[in-house]
Amino acid sequence: MQESADKYSYLNEIKKERRYRVVNILLMCLIVALLVALIVFSTTLTTMLVKGDSMQPNLLDGNRILLVKHHFTLDYGDIVVIDRGGSDDDRYIVKRVVGKSGDVVKFDVEKKLWVRNGKPITDDYFDGEYSDSYLVSSSIENELKGEGFKVPDNGIFVLGDNRNISNDSRQNGAFAMKKVVGKVIHVFN
Repeated sequence: MQESADKYSYLNEIKKERRYRVVNILLMCLIVALLVALIVFSTTLTTMLVKGDSMQPNLLDGNRILLVKHHFTLDYGDIVVIDRGGSDDDRYIVKRVVGKSGDVVKFDVEKKLWVRNGKPITDDYFDGEYSDSYLVSSSIENELKGEGFKVPDNGIFVLGDNRNISNDSRQNGAFAMKKVVGKVIHVFN
């Protein structure tokens, strides 16, 4: 009788050891998965807060946005965050891509519309009217009104959705791709 009790006790110990091993393996897998997720998120994705009204009505002051920081391609209409240097308050700007390397961008003053490579830019992002002084504060006003501004290699031309108040490529010219922090892939409301 003692012998069979010892046998069952021994089998119970083996079962307990197996359970502990399974639990340990599961915990290790969970820890590794969390570390991988943390590394991927911290090196590939980031969130930022929208500051200002230059992207209204599509992005509002205080919206949180999710960016992919590496290995992205930009298309017309994509929203990007650009690091323009300066103080923390106005270091980053959020704008929409209107022109890419080699594009010629201009503003048709008579029709009050943007033109890219000779074709009108149709976008649903700006639903207002352009003010009469829309290009007055532009550092590249003559190019934009004349033959157009050619976006340099590895550059992008960006505009805010709230075009009349936005500080964008009209004032600053094209931005170098190396200044692009990331492409917006999600907006949290």
